[in-house]
Amino acid sequence: MILGYLLRRSATELKYFKNVAKHPGLAAKLDATFSEFERAGRDASDLDVLLKEIDAEGNAALLDKVHDLRLIYAAYTDYLGRDLFDQHQRLLYVMDCLERSKMFKGATVYVDGFRDFSDYERRVLARLGRVCRNVEITLPMDSSSPVLREPDLYPHELSLFHPVEMAYRRLRIVLREESVLVDEPAVVLTTPRRFKKPALAAVERSAFARGGGTLSNSDGIERVDAPNRAAEVDAAARRIRQLMIDGFRLRDIVVIARDLAPTTT
Repeated sequence: MILGYLLRRSATELKYFKNVAKHPGLAAKLDATFSEFERAGRDASDLDVLLKEIDAEGNAALLDKVHDLRLIYAAYTDYLGRDLFDQHQRLLYVMDCLERSKMFKGATVYVDGFRDFSDYERRVLARLGRVCRNVEITLPMDSSSPVLREPDLYPHELSLFHPVEMAYRRLRIVLREESVLVDEPAVVLTTPRRFKKPALAAVERSAFARGGGTLSNSDGIERVDAPNRAAEVDAAARRIRQLMIDGFRLRDIVVIARDLAPTTT
């Protein structure tokens, strides 16, 4: 509601979003964008720097878009109060609370279900490491990754677990900066136990191996290589049609996709 109000109030100053300022979907998109800004510890001053860089490049459309983002974000923080969006002040307050908290002193904290951490979250984890007796953090990454043995290494860009390996690397660096004693990974799970059929284990070992790996269609597992998303959807539709011809019903069929968001190529 606040963003919708600010968009209408600033409509005459907008450049890129001027014609859609009253569209309800824009406020929702901006809300998600500003949440990402906050999670990454960014503010309007970072957009000022970005504006200067884009201006030097001469990208007019992108310049207008960042101009509008900066305008609305500054108005948004002013409306709600800058103290609420001051990452540094909030971080100092959280750190102070952790230092004084009796609940965390001598406690064991478990952190699970994450694949990445913002800078803010890394700093909080580092302070927990100084206050608590133990902080156990689990990450879903390759047990043979060289980053586990040497956190200062950059993971291979084509690694299937590259984002998680980078998260591990950044966290270890922050913990070192905060003088937190870090033990070597206490438990490294090397044997997958979630596969009922050997073919599924073969998929995990081979499907993303460099060079494509070797995987035969067996034990109910079929591999289809598609050049683009349209071909992939077409192949899935044809397979579903064949299953129905073979006697299956739609309630027997499940389509699982990692990401349904549209992509541009």
